[in-house]
Amino acid sequence: MLEISGIEKIFKNFIKNEEIIEISDTKGWLINNTFIIKTNKNKYILQKVSHIFDRKNLSNNIKQIFLHFKKLEKNKKLEKNFKFLEPIFFENNEICFIENNDFFRVYKFIENSIVLDKIEKKQAYDLWKKIWDFYFYLKDFDWEIKESLEGFHNLWFYLEKFYNVRKNSNIKLDFFEKWLEEYKQKINIFLEILEKTPKRIIHRDVKLANILFDKDSKKAISIIDWDTIWKWSILIDFGDMCRSFLPKVNYDLWFFEEFFKWYFEKLKNILTNKEKNNLFLAIEMINFELALRFYTQYIWWKKIFTLNKEELEQKMILLYENKNFLEKNKKNFIILINKNV
Repeated sequence: MLEISGIEKIFKNFIKNEEIIEISDTKGWLINNTFIIKTNKNKYILQKVSHIFDRKNLSNNIKQIFLHFKKLEKNKKLEKNFKFLEPIFFENNEICFIENNDFFRVYKFIENSIVLDKIEKKQAYDLWKKIWDFYFYLKDFDWEIKESLEGFHNLWFYLEKFYNVRKNSNIKLDFFEKWLEEYKQKINIFLEILEKTPKRIIHRDVKLANILFDKDSKKAISIIDWDTIWKWSILIDFGDMCRSFLPKVNYDLWFFEEFFKWYFEKLKNILTNKEKNNLFLAIEMINFELALRFYTQYIWWKKIFTLNKEELEQKMILLYENKNFLEKNKKNFIILINKNV
């Protein structure tokens, strides 16, 4: 755990001439340690990045995406209310600081921004538009993205790890074993589909915790945490977003009306029929994939997530509730999708 004095020392490597007034730990992050630092002049975000990442690839990806957005901004190709985090650069044009094999970075804080735990239906229009704008602005990004987190959202990778772990364990959760057996055919179908869909720049972790909102209007203003950006099927992000938002909107299916509307408004002309025809399957499979990751952690117990076994099991139960809701509402979901496709 980082002590306050250690945080101050690290921060001074980034910002030398400002006096620190307050440091607060945001807590609640599953991977990185994140702190808000207020100085006599500005406000910043300092993060200690997890060892699970390839630091060089992560740093280069973020830097190039930031420069891409800055170029669009300069050429007036970004909407004025589209905001993005600005990393602090060193003299050598790098954005990271390494001490004792720990990796740190600092961003300028987006003024008046907050993270929300829950959202309401009236926020849907602005929220989804901001998300799909993010993808739209990256469609012509030409930097060669390199993987920063091996196997993230790669179902082949997770299945192989799971089966290796399970053969040496007597631990079982019946509801998940039943779920796995039920989904075997769907898994094979989805893996084949992923092979045949285009590889696009995706975020790979769009969820409520990675979206900033304006403190006053509660409108979405920025998509943050680009650590996992990678070239992969957009079905991955589509499914993950739907999966992650279901419990956050109290399983209000009609909250997704604007989700699908803006998805096709922004991306309709670049999506293939195979992508359009497998959107619902993507929701089911990414929901299952996360449960598989939690279950592997549960029986393996090589700790990556900052969760204990009871918390992992509760997360899996929530994902199982998602599964049941999706099965019950498949027809309505597909109607919503087809209405906009």
